[in-house]
Amino acid sequence: MTPTDFAKFRSVKIDNGSGVLVNCLSDDFAYVFTAKHVPENDTPTVTDYAGDTIECLKVYRHSQADIDCAIILIKKKPGLILADVAIVNDVPIHDACLLAGYPETRNKEEDQERRFKPQSAIITSYQNDVFTILADGSPTKSYIDGFSGTGVYWVKDNICKLIGIEARLDDKIHPTAGENFGRLRCYPISRLLEIIEAESLPELIPDFLSCFSKLKHDAFAFKLADGPSIEPIFDFLKTKTDKIIQSDLQKQYELYKQGIEITPLYPSDKEGLRHKLPWVHFLQHLLICQQIDAKQFDYSYWKTNERKRIFVFHNSEDTWLKS
Repeated sequence: MTPTDFAKFRSVKIDNGSGVLVNCLSDDFAYVFTAKHVPENDTPTVTDYAGDTIECLKVYRHSQADIDCAIILIKKKPGLILADVAIVNDVPIHDACLLAGYPETRNKEEDQERRFKPQSAIITSYQNDVFTILADGSPTKSYIDGFSGTGVYWVKDNICKLIGIEARLDDKIHPTAGENFGRLRCYPISRLLEIIEAESLPELIPDFLSCFSKLKHDAFAFKLADGPSIEPIFDFLKTKTDKIIQSDLQKQYELYKQGIEITPLYPSDKEGLRHKLPWVHFLQHLLICQQIDAKQFDYSYWKTNERKRIFVFHNSEDTWLKS
């Protein structure tokens, strides 16, 4: 799937603006992240990329007047494709990113799909509370209107990671032209998390909890020895890891919701399940167990293994695999 298609399927039109569908730990509803000024009232019109209406349940706006962020609670329905967020502390300046929204200039298009427009950009600054991007081609305001609230995806190696939303044109105006030529102000996921915490809403599903395949690279990101002799072993173990990924074992977020029986080494480690490292080690644990038992990996095997082996974790980078 191309980055454009990835973003399109998760984009929505909200009144005269845009938004992005986001997954959360709920079986009944999901989120739409958008800018605070986009919903025209408490029951905005929300439609997906195909033009189908999505039922809006409630709008939650950021409590700070100068933070242009909001979350729309929507009812889940079959066919919705939801984004899993990437909570990052830093993004390299000048890296590529992608917007996916519904500019006002395309509102009259009869073909619903032509109302959608991808817009490539580069990241020009990044802080924990706000970041700015520069849209390719330096489009003027008339071509940007309607993008407000759309998801911003960091594109690396053809992989999209949702890192925030676009809110509005940046304040910096060109000194002679009176335009800012595509400079856009955006808010990172951390600002949306503030709404979730303040309103006691269900947690987001981080992208690393969406599939064990997101952990495979990290599971083998260490060296046991130099030279070609280790490569066949790694290839063999990676093949076995693929079998685990393709099995009928639930995804990480489903295990997380069910209260998976993982034992923290210290009480402070309990919150570690919200982070990536314990799940990387858990995948390694599954692989080691499967190799010891020489059994086909499936849900039945895992439940049997769960009763005879305990996975104890410590949420620290200081492990034998990293030494």
